[in-house]
Amino acid sequence: MEIPNPIYEQYRINNEKKKAQENEGKYREFFDFLLKKHKNQKKVSIITTNYDLMPEFFINEVGGECAYNIHLKCKKWKVLPNSTNEFVYINRNNLIPIYKLHGSVNYFFDDKASKDTINLVTDKLNVDTVGKSRAGVFINRPSLFPLDAITELKKINNNKIPTPAIIPPMYSKIESMEWLKSIWNNSLMAIRNAKIIVFIGYSFPQSDGFMKSFFQSSLVNRRSPNAPIIINLDKNKDIKDTYDKIFNNMDSDKFLTGTFVDKYKDLMNLINSTGA
Repeated sequence: MEIPNPIYEQYRINNEKKKAQENEGKYREFFDFLLKKHKNQKKVSIITTNYDLMPEFFINEVGGECAYNIHLKCKKWKVLPNSTNEFVYINRNNLIPIYKLHGSVNYFFDDKASKDTINLVTDKLNVDTVGKSRAGVFINRPSLFPLDAITELKKINNNKIPTPAIIPPMYSKIESMEWLKSIWNNSLMAIRNAKIIVFIGYSFPQSDGFMKSFFQSSLVNRRSPNAPIIINLDKNKDIKDTYDKIFNNMDSDKFLTGTFVDKYKDLMNLINSTGA
């Protein structure tokens, strides 16, 4: 399957517009808050249905380290063969884990092996150009950011554009891929053991019964009585009813409606107020 390069044309969240730069600062402040929590031995886990590199990017921006804890043998691919620095690590239990339920733009299938084999691109850029792309602005950032990064990966994939491991939420897909099953199982345990659960922007659409079942099963024997904290991006009143059905202990004071950049300080205050 030929994948057009623009899928991987990643840019920094900020640009020259003042508003965008202010918003980036708010994300950076929040991730700095999470990093300090983690350093204080209060474990932080990130579970995302998105396949971008936003969490990895900001954790690096604030001086932190994160990992994909898949607990299976994974191969590392590098856009730059001589790169020694990484923006995310593999199977490091002492770092902030990121569980990507639908795969990621830096996950690739191995055309020479089964679907159980996954290749992860984790290196940082240390050069000014990648292929024909100017990459100076991306120094010390994920190597996939420049447009020609995918062309470089062809060199280690039989001169073929690699197939991205981005997976829809289907039970049959999860069961057929051991690496993906591991991610979902580890996510389930992270939710079950969490003292605080925070949802940002997930509305449990009616069509996604799979995710509802996943969260309901993860709450079985959950150790913490704390109600989840929600930042709801959708003003549809039915969404709160959906959360009420999934979480029996919903607290209206912890259900925030608005954008992340408007509500992130309220979110940090709520997290701190739990004492966890």
